[in-house]
Amino acid sequence: MLEAIAGVEDPELGVGIVDLGLVREVTFSAGRLSLRIATTSAVCPFGAELARQVRDALQAHFHGVSVDVSVGYDPTWSPADMTTSARQKLGWL
Repeated sequence: MLEAIAGVEDPELGVGIVDLGLVREVTFSAGRLSLRIATTSAVCPFGAELARQVRDALQAHFHGVSVDVSVGYDPTWSPADMTTSARQKLGWL
């Protein structure tokens, strides 16, 4: 499932939200896929746009499945949530 949204990037960092560790919770039940994502900051103005992009990508990948995406900040994001690949891309290694 994460491969379906791997191409959704944080618009400020230019790194995918999966590699940034922004996907917080995924549940699937009775034909409904629910995700909770975070942004790198609670004041990030792109939360709604990221949620829309994730929803669109999942609906395109999983036809006939209802998709719900919410943005939450508990736990807050930390650079420790990033993959090694994301750290390398940002020059943090």
